[in-house]
Amino acid sequence: MRPHDLVALDPDAIRSIEDPEIRAELERVPWAVVRRLCCEREFVAIGVRGPTRPQRWPLVVPRTAIGTCIAPEALASIVATRDLPAFAALASVRLAAASLGMRWGPAGSVGFELATGAPVVHAQSDCDIVVRGASLAYDAFAGFARALAGSAVRIDVQIEFGDCGIALDEYLSSGERVMAKTPNGPQLLARAELDVA
Repeated sequence: MRPHDLVALDPDAIRSIEDPEIRAELERVPWAVVRRLCCEREFVAIGVRGPTRPQRWPLVVPRTAIGTCIAPEALASIVATRDLPAFAALASVRLAAASLGMRWGPAGSVGFELATGAPVVHAQSDCDIVVRGASLAYDAFAGFARALAGSAVRIDVQIEFGDCGIALDEYLSSGERVMAKTPNGPQLLARAELDVA
């Protein structure tokens, strides 16, 4: 399991959660997202979505509590059943990614709804994208950014390098060091340190 993967929790594990608000939300939609956090090997750090954006709950659960795991890449070809701008933006992403041979998938609310069917995307939602196995040249990423620039919806792209995640805009910046999300929190890394996932 890697950051951005969606995981379904076992009903027994959900019943054992002490916080009644978190337990109730997982009983309604038993899915969470894997977070980028160091923890012992037999545990997984997850984030639980609440009914509103400010409601996001971090948890650490045993790996045995997790049933199904869905990577963003597995959602790349799924067509949404609802007509919303964030879903429409996926068409542009599919075309641009296919021309570059990228391994990618939707994350955030778009990925969550495509995986679970829970209607969490709204008219103002961004379209979050994860690119993994990022063995592409800088120029290819620059082209990808240009192809997405005309979208009516904000498309946030995160590139996964090993256990680090870097926003596409940050990766394309001119600095020799980039701000990366790591299991130990945000860190400035030299470009030479990036390990392709």
